[in-house]
Amino acid sequence: MRSPVSMQRRFQAGTLVALVGLTAVACESGSSTTPTTPTTPTAPTPLPPAASLAGTWTGSATVVWHELDGGGGCSGPVTVTFTQSGSAVSGTLPAVADCINESVRFEGTLAGNVLVGNLVYPTFKSHISGQASEDHVTLASNNGSWNLRR
Repeated sequence: MRSPVSMQRRFQAGTLVALVGLTAVACESGSSTTPTTPTTPTAPTPLPPAASLAGTWTGSATVVWHELDGGGGCSGPVTVTFTQSGSAVSGTLPAVADCINESVRFEGTLAGNVLVGNLVYPTFKSHISGQASEDHVTLASNNGSWNLRR
């Protein structure tokens, strides 16, 4: 049988070997490079306009009246001239005889092929959106739509 002192020495030696082994493993698993500083993600770059809409467009305007207004609708030919500066697009959507009583200003933004903006009336604005390409523009509002071509 072993003496208590011998057993204590064996325990201490075993503990020392285990500590040296753990220290070696810890040193090997540590990275020798310094951690990188996190960076703030950048916002996605907006899509450039798909087309230049500046110029004269012809097509039709259609209005559909709500049932509370008697239902029905009308349509007629239109000619629209848009101006464009970067992604900002504007123009006047004209009146249509016996259909749309007054012309209305369009102010919007073109991102990719998506055209979004407002119809600007004297006392309020109304949202309008659509699609655009080099030769075709479609716009739709609450109760009206425009289908235009070059």
